[in-house]
Amino acid sequence: MQRPPHELRYHLLRIAIDKYQNGAVFPVLHGCLNDAEHVRRCFKELYGKPVSDHYLFNGKATRKNVLLAFRGLIDNAKILQKDLIIIFYAGHGSTASLVDVGGRRTLGTVETLCPVDDATRDIKSIPDFTIIALLRALASKKGNNIVFICDSCHAGGLARGSEESEDDSLRVQRRTHPAALRHSFDLDVDLEILTDCARIERVPNGFRAKNDAFVFLAACGKFDLAYEDYTQHPASGRFTKALISRLGDLRHEGRLTDTSYSNLIEQLDLSSPNSRQVQTPEAHGRFVDRILFTTRTSQMRFRVGESGDILPVSVGLIHGVVEGTILLTSETTELACSGVGQLSAQAQRNRGRGINPWHSSSWAKIHRWNTGALSLSVQDGLWLDRRTITSTSHPLRIVTDWADVVVRPKDASSVSLAVVRSDKQLWKSIPVQLKTVLRPEVCVDLQSVAGALDGIAHFMHQLGVGVGNAALRGMVRLTLHNVTVKRWPQSYEKDPKNEFDQDGEAWLDIPARSKCMIAFDVENMSTTAWYVYVFSFDSDTFKITPLCVPAVGATTPCLPGRATKSIGFDGIRAGGVKPFNMETSAPIAVSFIKLYVCAQNVNLNHIPQERISQGGHGAARWELSKTNKSREITRGEAVDESWDVSVSTIVYGPGVSKYRHV
Repeated sequence: MQRPPHELRYHLLRIAIDKYQNGAVFPVLHGCLNDAEHVRRCFKELYGKPVSDHYLFNGKATRKNVLLAFRGLIDNAKILQKDLIIIFYAGHGSTASLVDVGGRRTLGTVETLCPVDDATRDIKSIPDFTIIALLRALASKKGNNIVFICDSCHAGGLARGSEESEDDSLRVQRRTHPAALRHSFDLDVDLEILTDCARIERVPNGFRAKNDAFVFLAACGKFDLAYEDYTQHPASGRFTKALISRLGDLRHEGRLTDTSYSNLIEQLDLSSPNSRQVQTPEAHGRFVDRILFTTRTSQMRFRVGESGDILPVSVGLIHGVVEGTILLTSETTELACSGVGQLSAQAQRNRGRGINPWHSSSWAKIHRWNTGALSLSVQDGLWLDRRTITSTSHPLRIVTDWADVVVRPKDASSVSLAVVRSDKQLWKSIPVQLKTVLRPEVCVDLQSVAGALDGIAHFMHQLGVGVGNAALRGMVRLTLHNVTVKRWPQSYEKDPKNEFDQDGEAWLDIPARSKCMIAFDVENMSTTAWYVYVFSFDSDTFKITPLCVPAVGATTPCLPGRATKSIGFDGIRAGGVKPFNMETSAPIAVSFIKLYVCAQNVNLNHIPQERISQGGHGAARWELSKTNKSREITRGEAVDESWDVSVSTIVYGPGVSKYRHV
């Protein structure tokens, strides 16, 4: 049995309403107070007593008190940065029209939570944009480890309870929207709260914002209904009951520390004997892939959904499958698996001139990301040719045993990527057959491939958040120079020509089994001082080399405004920081160069100094650990200003420059 992590500090706010003041509008509910008590007991068993537990039940849950409770979290001195904050709501919800000032024009529909005094006098429900503004203000002041659990419908039919089921033997109530509840908000509603807490547009987006800094766990989908179940005493919401039950199971299975919010929601069983009572819970927010109730990102799980014959797969981050990753697809059927669908792809044919130096195979490069499906551009031969595109697809296979590692070697020259899914609490792996980048004939072992994929992931995503800043791209520039050695006086000479073209590609003619020396310049064209990180990933040797990493500790930014920093070249004498060697151990080799700039030193807390060892020519090499936990490289929530500036490609080998414009 997994022992609760007693070091976890958490705070509870529970709002539950069974009986409303206006009974003509809001039918009596039966399980909301029970749900709130079950939530308290569940978290006490998991993590001990909360630091604070504030609750509003029935008559206490007025509109004024609910808003004050949210404000109280923001002002609560007991809540420290990054403490876990759990907000639970069980009761009626609704929808309302949003109109302009004067009520002349309807702007849309907003989702609302219904306080106990809703529809009495001039009291109205609480619109979604008010709650979101309060949560954003809370995240800004207390950190973004916030979970909002809502056991009510939240769009299209937002109330919990109201009508008896047509099948009385099931003793189930629907949580549907009372038809008599019809009101609207104008743009001035809760103006004081919105002004004080956060600038937020009153746009009817609901609680499902993908980029908000809190996790929203919803009882049902946008057009589904939520139900209360009376089959057992005491009555409870079907969603809350399943949620608490699954959390208890995960604790006993020892899997709380490797399950994310999205995985948890996918594992909930809300099935009903009545086929018409479909209830599908959802998880929303920027951090749904974090490990439960922590700020750590899930290391071993992917979200997988099904749509007809297509199996959309959202993978990446830690596992090396990110935008720009190049894979060699395989259509083998040798695995003893059953087909489950097709991997959506685009086929790209090489129409280039001359002799193709690459192994004639189908290369797949991910070009779309976070679109609900894994989309590939596939071509035969030269993978940098982008001209002619046709459609094709590659099959996925499924196996029933869950894998402890991300990749498995099928044979000496190919591996499979295990995409993990959950289906009614059973883990399954979906391996996508692939080969390593530009290595069609090389023999690699499991650890090498796992380390390489892990490395690409950190190299391509973790430090840079995965999104660029268009303005910054024009302010910070990376250039590549050839370097030669002058024998007398002994020094290095840098070729002023920038080998990178406008596409960020460099093609260097290097004789087979020989070396060339290169150096970089990072030019800061802005007035802001930046910390600079330059990494290379060598697809031939599977090595990640930090070419430029700030020292661990409270150091000053290494790239002042309006300045240029040279990396691997001192220009005066030998014995300083030497140029970097590019050595070809294969006929054609590729290295990816990544430049990041950041307003804070991410090395300060997130790259332990003892983990960096000095390699040849003054270059530090990052050594990946064998265990999942110790090989994490996280940006840290305190580092809000960092940008993924550029990805550059160096292709080197004998005579490769003639293929540059093929």
